[in-house]
Amino acid sequence: MKITLDWLKAKGACRGGVNWFRDHFPDGGERNDVLQALTVSNGWYGWLLSWTLKEEPLPDDWVFSQIRYIDLSYKDLYSLKV
Repeated sequence: MKITLDWLKAKGACRGGVNWFRDHFPDGGERNDVLQALTVSNGWYGWLLSWTLKEEPLPDDWVFSQIRYIDLSYKDLYSLKV
């Protein structure tokens, strides 16, 4: 699924999200590439994922790789000593 500036604007993306996307994907980008460029802690990740899932499901192998990434990220976060 191709994400474009027009698609983001049609979905009501915030100005910050549109600017980030324009900086990182000036010619648009495939959904999976855009999602991987976003961090899990960035609210735009969840926003983009929820909108794109309404239009096109993700392949199982991609979903499982993201679950593993999120799991490892939280383990790293909780292992930090403050």
